[in-house]
Amino acid sequence: MIKWNNNDLNILNILIIILMEKLEQAFLAWLNSFGVEKEGLSDITVLKNGIFLQKLLMIIDPNAFSFEGFSLEADHWSLYLSNLQKLTDGIKKYCRTYLNMKLPDNYVDISSIARKSDKEQILRLVFV
Repeated sequence: MIKWNNNDLNILNILIIILMEKLEQAFLAWLNSFGVEKEGLSDITVLKNGIFLQKLLMIIDPNAFSFEGFSLEADHWSLYLSNLQKLTDGIKKYCRTYLNMKLPDNYVDISSIARKSDKEQILRLVFV
């Protein structure tokens, strides 16, 4: 059994933070490679309103996704939540219809994304 002292745990925590930052940078670079926004994303919490992800899905399959019912001027968590609900409903429908795959209703906590910009839930949303 490995025994960790406080210094070891501090170093481990620092390494985890650095790794997460590098993963976030790689994730942003991948999202920006689709050319959805001219200026690109600089922080994944921008995804909390659902607009960028809906634009990305419209690039992937314009026949299956649209902005119908989306609030493009979303500037409050309740509008973010509404957009994210429409986004996840569309993703579930797409998975059911085209991929013959059923996603659980609670595969992602969209309330946590809308209210707290929860990065873990944002990643879960994107990487279904």
